[in-house]
Amino acid sequence: MAQAGRVIPDYDIHLHTWLSPCGAKDESLSSVAAYAATAKEFGLTTIGISDHFALENAWTPTWLLNSGPAIIHEARRLAAQVVGMRVLVGCEADLIKPGVVTIDAEFARKVDFVLLSPTHFDQKEIAKEAGATPKTAAEYMVRFTEAAVQLPFVDVMAHPFAVPEERLGSPEAYMQHVDDAAIARISCLAAANSIAFELNGRIAAMPLYRSVMRRFFHIAKSEGVKFTIGSDSHQITSMIRLAAIEVYARELELVRGDFLTVNEIAERHKGR
Repeated sequence: MAQAGRVIPDYDIHLHTWLSPCGAKDESLSSVAAYAATAKEFGLTTIGISDHFALENAWTPTWLLNSGPAIIHEARRLAAQVVGMRVLVGCEADLIKPGVVTIDAEFARKVDFVLLSPTHFDQKEIAKEAGATPKTAAEYMVRFTEAAVQLPFVDVMAHPFAVPEERLGSPEAYMQHVDDAAIARISCLAAANSIAFELNGRIAAMPLYRSVMRRFFHIAKSEGVKFTIGSDSHQITSMIRLAAIEVYARELELVRGDFLTVNEIAERHKGR
């Protein structure tokens, strides 16, 4: 993807390595070094490793067992070996339910940034009853997202209002029950807490999601929310999704100033 004239910034801060339970286990496809090399081909200057992580608690989700501090330490060791590419080591945390998150503020200070997903309703430990009807799904989405944007140690809300594998049904069905007032309230809280919303590559490649979510991103921008980008790659081949984010950013009529720079992300995180 050529850099000249590009709307989106020259980074990708949503990358899962083989250290993450969801990453491809072939290191040639999902190592820090492989992502750095691929990022250079796309004209990027920075990558952000965002492996899933969970502190060990009684409520730790089964899919995150054995995803403790060791993976962050290893990611930092591998990142230090990369030459010619800035590598941030962060994590993707999960909101299990309002008030319960897979990391805490103390741990957040040990990483370079924190993505938070409030919508992993595909996992059985999260909101088991959330998908009874589209209206119920919408209510859970709003409640979880509103809780997420009030957390003081979060930098970015990952893939807003999108559920992996559409486990709560089509976004067209549930988003019609999320009114503008709810989106404005969530966006206002996010802006007040300096939490950005992600333009996610996996989702930007889905035409229905792009159409349904246009209203969300327009309201978020009007409330002063900034945006980040991430391909949500689980192996290097998925970084091509950055092209879909560029298309979506143009559809939304966003400009470069609507996105946080890498330095701004780092400074916001340091100030938390």
